Amino acid sequence: MDYLAFTRWVASKQSTLVLPVDCAVLVPDTCRPRTSVLWDFIWVFHFTSDNRYLRIWEYHDKVAGLIGESRRLQIVYHFGLLNKFDNAGKPEVDEMGPLYDSADPVDIRIDNSSPGRTPHLHFGGPNPHYQQRQVNGLDLNALDMFSFIAAIFKHREKAVPIEKVLKFRLI
Repeated sequence: MDYLAFTRWVASKQSTLVLPVDCAVLVPDTCRPRTSVLWDFIWVFHFTSDNRYLRIWEYHDKVAGLIGESRRLQIVYHFGLLNKFDNAGKPEVDEMGPLYDSADPVDIRIDNSSPGRTPHLHFGGPNPHYQQRQVNGLDLNALDMFSFIAAIFKHREKAVPIEKVLKFRLI
């Protein structure tokens, strides 16, 4: 997929997205192209009723040997509690989303910290890191941002545990 195909895919999925009543966009969806085959994407939501946030970040780069094709190399899909606020009580953010420390609370985060590394899961806290072999029922590498967003929205709306919505269990 190239940059234009990616932005069209995002736009088509966004057109069907309905935000929950307590959900506001904290960082607008931003696709930062470097070239037609290298870009990153950030999008952050704030749930005002309990100060949780949902952060989506992806980094795409060229597929070796293919002309004009890219792949998703890095992701961070994060849902958790905001911890840093300014003097006015607003969440502290920069262009990448809420400011946080690696020890901050995590409800769920799926990420890979470097290109080529497979995604792993954080569940219920920043540690431990659950590798794919420890996660039954959910392909962490195949999960896309809109499936994650929909799962978090359903988890919040229906009060269904996240692991039930995403259909995984830790082994």
